[in-house]
Amino acid sequence: MGGQALLPVAMPRSPLRPVLWAALMGLASPASVEEAVLRLPESKGGLQVDALGGYCMKLPGPFRSPPVMSVAAQGLGAWTKEQILCLQDADVPEASFTISPWPKRSEAEAGEFGFGPEVGVNLRPKIETSAVWPLQAQTPTLGIPFRSQAARLLALQATLSHQTVVELPLVAARFRKSWAIDVRDVNRSVSCEPEGQVGVWRIACRFARDAPVQLVVFCGPCARSSARMEIVQGKKRQETDAPWIGLTAEGPLQWVITVRETVDDREKVQDFVIAAVMGDEEVRWAESGVQRNVRIFGMLLAQATLLTAVALGFVSAPQTWPGLSSASLVLPYLALLAVREDAPVLLQSGFTWWPLSQYPLLLLMEAFALMLIVVVFHGHAALQFLQANGPGSAEEMPHGLSFGAWELRVLSIVAVPVGSAGLRIALSGFFASRGSSFFHHLYGLCGLGLLLSLLVLPWKVLQRLKDLFQEGRIIGVQLQEGTKYIDRVCDQLSSIPVARPSRILGSWSESASWQRSVPVAMIEELEHHGSCKERGGEPWHRHWSAGPWQPRLPHQPSTSSEIHRSTSGLRYRPNSLDSMVSAEPLIGKHGWKSPKACTVSPLLAAHPISVTTRFCFAERLGYAGVSGLSWLDAAVPSKELALLEQSLPQICLRVQACQLCGPFTAGRLSACFAAGDRTPWRWSYDVLLKAFLGCLVTWAPEAVAGRPAMQVAWVATMVLIAMSVPYSWPYVHLIDNLTAFLGALALPCGTAFYLWGHELDAAQSAMVVTLLLGYLPVLVALLAMGFSLRPSGHEMSPMDVKGWGELSGNRLGYERLSLEEDSPVHVKQRPEALDIHLADAVLLPPEKSEAPRAHLPCEVKIPLRPMHLWMKGVVPVSSCLDDRHPQVAVPMELLFGLESRNERDVPSPWATVLTPNSGWLLYRDQEMNGGLKWQEVLREGLHSAQPALLREAEQVLQEEHETLTALEILD
Repeated sequence: MGGQALLPVAMPRSPLRPVLWAALMGLASPASVEEAVLRLPESKGGLQVDALGGYCMKLPGPFRSPPVMSVAAQGLGAWTKEQILCLQDADVPEASFTISPWPKRSEAEAGEFGFGPEVGVNLRPKIETSAVWPLQAQTPTLGIPFRSQAARLLALQATLSHQTVVELPLVAARFRKSWAIDVRDVNRSVSCEPEGQVGVWRIACRFARDAPVQLVVFCGPCARSSARMEIVQGKKRQETDAPWIGLTAEGPLQWVITVRETVDDREKVQDFVIAAVMGDEEVRWAESGVQRNVRIFGMLLAQATLLTAVALGFVSAPQTWPGLSSASLVLPYLALLAVREDAPVLLQSGFTWWPLSQYPLLLLMEAFALMLIVVVFHGHAALQFLQANGPGSAEEMPHGLSFGAWELRVLSIVAVPVGSAGLRIALSGFFASRGSSFFHHLYGLCGLGLLLSLLVLPWKVLQRLKDLFQEGRIIGVQLQEGTKYIDRVCDQLSSIPVARPSRILGSWSESASWQRSVPVAMIEELEHHGSCKERGGEPWHRHWSAGPWQPRLPHQPSTSSEIHRSTSGLRYRPNSLDSMVSAEPLIGKHGWKSPKACTVSPLLAAHPISVTTRFCFAERLGYAGVSGLSWLDAAVPSKELALLEQSLPQICLRVQACQLCGPFTAGRLSACFAAGDRTPWRWSYDVLLKAFLGCLVTWAPEAVAGRPAMQVAWVATMVLIAMSVPYSWPYVHLIDNLTAFLGALALPCGTAFYLWGHELDAAQSAMVVTLLLGYLPVLVALLAMGFSLRPSGHEMSPMDVKGWGELSGNRLGYERLSLEEDSPVHVKQRPEALDIHLADAVLLPPEKSEAPRAHLPCEVKIPLRPMHLWMKGVVPVSSCLDDRHPQVAVPMELLFGLESRNERDVPSPWATVLTPNSGWLLYRDQEMNGGLKWQEVLREGLHSAQPALLREAEQVLQEEHETLTALEILD
């Protein structure tokens, strides 16, 4: 290149950069741009130049050395020396000027032409000739046609006493397309014409063979506002605040010019492409604004990553872990490729959000900082638990708060950068400086030790898992939803899993990873006594039956041989879960059966395991389990457990197998048993793979440089890694697997773009596809996060409890019941015979207990007649208030103490009475009333009430109904 050379991109940015560029390039800086005032020598006055429909300024030329031009232009000093530039506001066909004396003169001093005594001004439209136009002060000149060009080069001449004292170039420029820039050639050997399309700004400058290309770019916003031009040609870049700049090329070339204009405190960016081509050759246009678009796109996606990571710090969202695990495999790999000096510019632009990854120590500091943040949050969560549960709760802490449970998950996120940093430290310490000091060898040993630790830890975890499966401490239980890995001996209880259905997400929101289940209580140890089904030769491939689960016996097998011998008959085992539920249909030949005919209700059958709590955690979400009588089923909210524990030392609940937790699967190794993972060893292989990628991205670029065969092998390795995802099927749900596979496709795409992106014509599209694939797991995780953070009261609805509403489904309780065609006609015509009422079971604490009463949602399985009684002055009033939810009084010991006897031994009560301070169950059988008639029990309970209220209560209860009367006495 000659004339105006472009400087390297690596020029440091600083507030003085525009001024330095102007001084270095011979261009006008903002301070050097002056008004178009021409001072006359040997005179106190001067001339001011104005353009009709435009504005003028005096500034140096756009070229540092004289370009190739005519002799007349060279003698005039055009395009190099100080001159006047006038820019037209619109696409006008002609330029016209007004010359005025400066400062303004009086009529006595105006002279013959108005410029002053003996002062004359001439305009030379054609600089190749000597013909001039004499001008009159403040009188517009004749129109000077642009002749389809962007600018005209003129000469302004000032005379004093008929002697020429000043003659300088005057450039009149316009913007043919009303664009921010336009282009004119210097020596008329090039024809520049805009070739704009919708949303694209292009200017083609066509030159003849062997003719130099010397162009002047005019920038309108740079002259009238705080704007600047950024010129990019290949890997070279320069900036200027001047309203024009000169470009020189020896042959076909393209420049990308970005005009950044500040409008109302906002930056407006416009991109233009100027192409210098020979003759009528077809222009292969470069993409306008490629780097900017890719950078913005990458930053937006990076913000989604940051938002997801921050939200995870405050909300437990297990459904996001598959997406984050896949993203932590792909994104750090691409970012580490992007920060290399030989990476394509687009790849660097797409990952500017990782500014420190080129320095291994700073990269380690980033990873350790993330680990430290997680440790702080972990400690904060543990302190919150201790504060909420009081002294002595440290020994009863949930297994999920064990040290390592959170840290192992974070380790899988930072494995790629840590592996890369470890290898780079080792290589720089051992091989970068031959014969270096002991410090360098120690530095290399630290990196090698870090890398080995990253490789050994997942291997040790994998060996630990194999031992636990071999010893039978962890088993894979077959449940209706699939296989769940549970400790064979469990000592903690989590809430009933709640899935939030969604029409948009479909079955994905109902999969295991979306079922929120938080720990709620410590329980007496339960041991799985079911049978083992041999599937595969390895212990972790064996599946076990769903139960039964019984209290743990004192003796436990200590060796794998004992486990193997005892799998068929170690202890007593019931036949199956089906033996717990009666096979009789609920609808018989004579209509609806009585509750006694059903051994276990659908609600209790859905929770076949009996547990006994020994320490209930405070303030937990969801439902802990269910409990029931022959005439009532109740769901137990987790937040009521602590309240119940104040009255009863132990609480007996019915739960599901998936609620049971142990110290292995829910504790330190819980990262290996995420609900969305299909196998427990996925975490170990995932960390090993990420450590391998971290090492590969550090070693491979130097190893394959200039070796096409090794480059192809590198890309093929990435393809194999991507194809291993559908082969291994690491996650439970299809969406998670599909997201992981598409995200893994970014590995070969990013590698190929790194190797051959410099020569790729569709670089922008390829980079956008790579970014979309790389960030797809994060975007899916963000979607899952949005649904997790969505406020909804549906999560706490008792309808989410499995088995609830199997007989009902609404208030009447018959819509969900499947009635076949051969069902009794009278049952179809009388749906009220299936009436099951929703109510609140008000639990009555034992005598001498001052604990407040707990309220449990329940279903009353016999016809219910809710009645309310209150005093209106001195008159008792009884009524069935439809606006009040029915409440049924139930003693705590009766509801939670039935595990030792058959439910059929407990008859249904005739009525329940609930007062603001107490309550009773009334039976027709005097033996169930303690040998007293129900009237005597009522009088004894209401002995302090007014006689009129007692008489009204007796009258309400004396009415004969084949229902359960729930009498609530109001204040």
